[in-house]
Amino acid sequence: NQTVSFEISFAVGSTTDSCAPNSFVQLINSAWVTSTNANQASVTANGVAISCANQGNPTLSITKVPNQTSITRGGIAYFSITVTNTGNATAQNVVVSDTVPTISNGTVTFAPGQSSSECSVSSGVVRCVQSSLNAGSSKTFTVAFTVGALADSCTPGSTATLTNAASVSANGVGSVFVTATVVT
Repeated sequence: NQTVSFEISFAVGSTTDSCAPNSFVQLINSAWVTSTNANQASVTANGVAISCANQGNPTLSITKVPNQTSITRGGIAYFSITVTNTGNATAQNVVVSDTVPTISNGTVTFAPGQSSSECSVSSGVVRCVQSSLNAGSSKTFTVAFTVGALADSCTPGSTATLTNAASVSANGVGSVFVTATVVT
């Protein structure tokens, strides 16, 4: 009988990975032993707990501003939505949710060709997705809506207010909300 030992080490994640403080995951390591004159045997080590101590957490903020102060019915309202990670870890699966607003005596529809390519609409909610956002980084999305139509019934010279709200969330980060207003 002969015993041979090997030591293999590897890095698991990094200090910029996003994780909940004081959480744990289990790493299972498997190894096989073969020989030209013996049957193959396998050895599975017991799980190793990997802790995610207070290595950092993402913290998101969101701002939303209209790109114009007023528009004419039938025009497009553009909004810039900026998400900033002010935390000290990367935010994963960042999603901005923006409900398509409503306006009296008219319709409002998402304008995909005028919006950022990461944004799409489903069931009246525009979602802009960023797979990750590094600590200290920002991402700006443009979300555009066609507001009413010239044929919509409104009194000439009158105005209406279009208020639009958005929120941002990410894995392990609660939602943050913001609103912006433009006059039509």
